[in-house]
Amino acid sequence: MLNSSGNPLRIALLSISPHNRAILEFFFAGAGKQLFKVSSLAEADTLIIDFDHPGADLEWQQRSNAAKPGIVLSVREVRLPNTIWVPKPLTSQALTKAAEQIRALLPKTATTAERDYVPSPTAQPATAKTTVAAQPFGLGQRKLRPSMLLDFGKEDADTLTQTKPAVAEKPLAKEPPKPIAPTKPLVRDSAQPAPVAEPTDSSFLTFGEIATPEKNQAQLEHRWRLLCGTQADVNLANAQATIQRFTADNYLLKILLNALQQAKQSGTAVQLKFDSYDQILLLPNLNLAYTNLDLDSDHFATLCNTPIQAGKVHLHTPIAAELPALEQAYLADKEHTHDLESILWTVSLLASHGRLNRDANINQRWVLKHWPNLTRVENIPHVMRISAAWQQRPGTVFDVAKWLDIPQRYVFAFYTAASVLGLMAIDEGKVEYQEKEAPKKNRGLFSRLLKRLLGGGGN
Repeated sequence: MLNSSGNPLRIALLSISPHNRAILEFFFAGAGKQLFKVSSLAEADTLIIDFDHPGADLEWQQRSNAAKPGIVLSVREVRLPNTIWVPKPLTSQALTKAAEQIRALLPKTATTAERDYVPSPTAQPATAKTTVAAQPFGLGQRKLRPSMLLDFGKEDADTLTQTKPAVAEKPLAKEPPKPIAPTKPLVRDSAQPAPVAEPTDSSFLTFGEIATPEKNQAQLEHRWRLLCGTQADVNLANAQATIQRFTADNYLLKILLNALQQAKQSGTAVQLKFDSYDQILLLPNLNLAYTNLDLDSDHFATLCNTPIQAGKVHLHTPIAAELPALEQAYLADKEHTHDLESILWTVSLLASHGRLNRDANINQRWVLKHWPNLTRVENIPHVMRISAAWQQRPGTVFDVAKWLDIPQRYVFAFYTAASVLGLMAIDEGKVEYQEKEAPKKNRGLFSRLLKRLLGGGGN
């Protein structure tokens, strides 16, 4: 039942309003990932309940015989056996302290290391002599910004209360803080690199390519195998029978596309919620996607290239009361906020794994309408050569691989991802591509005169 030292506490959520539940789930999936992990009631080490929510006190009485310590959220002090009271408005510092206190309440079968557990630096706020404003909910840390307290009012009022700016807040990142680019419009293309600037209140909405750590050659090859597969080329004579294909309807890709279509039609944000408590928030009006998932991880690759079972993911349209907390999360966390084009590109590559969709016509000639934004989408081998070749002349997927003398799987992967982004168009034969003619011999006046002088004759 108990986690080994250093592992997050397994926590079950009891009576909590949808608004507050959404905020807590974002915290548990992000900044509080090292502190708590949401689980079922049977597997939980501890429980959390909002005593300002109707019926919460009755539910706690029914659960009190479970002998599991609890965290009680309330605007008023609540003293109950085997519980820790956390006052509202809730802060990450208060939850960090509550995690330490709950571990002390766990059954004595726990080891000394378990009881003496100290959260990792990513979850534990920095200590300082001066008063430091509470860290806001969201994923990751940022420096020199006013902190926000999420107000869980008695009536579940959906308000955000602004505190005074931090006096000397320190970044808690494991690596030295990186410079943050200044504000720029949310456009699909970024021609010039942004100059380095100190972070300001308006410097959050600057999104570029998927943030990936530098990789050595072995890591790059491993990543490219995930994105483009490893299958060998097929013979054109029996390609229909031997080519490997995938059915997009079975994968996260189809669910993501359906959710995006729903969000665009309704003009609202849509969340994908996984049974693992991972989440993807789609914001088509801003051309953004926000998720606690690391798009560069093997875990995300498995999520994308493994068929999704029914009930594993469901779509949720946030109500008005949930939107302030969600907005705060994605505005404060640039690292986990992505351009929609980049996340669709990566999900498509991981799903296809170097294969063609089952519906793709291998004999169809295609042309690339315009290049993908290579400053934002994830890189794959030969992506620039494929883009250039396919925009200059129409051809089948096999034609492009032959022209460039590259493995077919890279072209298959590119075609799948570019099709999802709407970059491919069927060649209707209206404008025939003509091969470049070989350079003609110089037939100028000087050339003809020289030829006559040399005895070549002719006119």
